[in-house]
Amino acid sequence: MLGKLARVHSLTLVVAILLLAVSMWGCVPSSNPPGNEDTVVIVTYTSGSGSVTIDPPAQYGFAGYDPGTIITLTATPADGWNFSNWAGGIESTDNPVQFAITANLSIGAFFQQD
Repeated sequence: MLGKLARVHSLTLVVAILLLAVSMWGCVPSSNPPGNEDTVVIVTYTSGSGSVTIDPPAQYGFAGYDPGTIITLTATPADGWNFSNWAGGIESTDNPVQFAITANLSIGAFFQQD
């Protein structure tokens, strides 16, 4: 069981890193307004079973924000799971968690089975 969980976590992390890399290198078409090259990106991933909601929705493209935008992340566990913690760009056990995004971030929501 632990080996399977580690593989799922590793795969999820790889996907999150790839998404962040693609967004940072401009491989995804951007809808930034002209002259706004300072857009920051947030990418979330999960370990275990659950989902993450980002509020407000992205201002530019699929994950772009103006620096300083106040972001609220909410982790919602699946049935039989509990939220454990945030890791990566934010280290916290608060749920929801709120912060001002000032740089590109990759943030994981970790869930544990009941």
